[in-house]
Amino acid sequence: MIRTDPLSSQWGAVGTRRRVVFRDGDTALEQIDHLEAGSQFRYVVWNSTNDGRRAVRYAVGEFRVSPTATGAHLVWTYRFRGRGWPTDRFLRRFVERDYRPFMRAAMERMRLEATRDLGRAADALSSSAGPG
Repeated sequence: MIRTDPLSSQWGAVGTRRRVVFRDGDTALEQIDHLEAGSQFRYVVWNSTNDGRRAVRYAVGEFRVSPTATGAHLVWTYRFRGRGWPTDRFLRRFVERDYRPFMRAAMERMRLEATRDLGRAADALSSSAGPG
């Protein structure tokens, strides 16, 4: 993803929409479907221009966060609503070959960014504490 374009006045509330633009120029629309601050975020994706569009009516993405002793555990899932026969086989291949690697790479980027941000926050706290 290279950017998002808001289609509602503000992104972050149930019902708000945005257009997602990917590096290859493909786009998709997203709408927040459910939100529980700090624990769950669910959104619907449709009108995609990628190769999966012929087999996918829409998808539902969901992030669930639960606290752990050392931080948080994040689970990201996707469910796809296919268009049915004869595209079912293509949809399975699309998810296995394209979407699964995309999600794994995105989760790793999120992990690295969160770790970096936590390090910066810790540095800022220790700097503001002054000499001890």
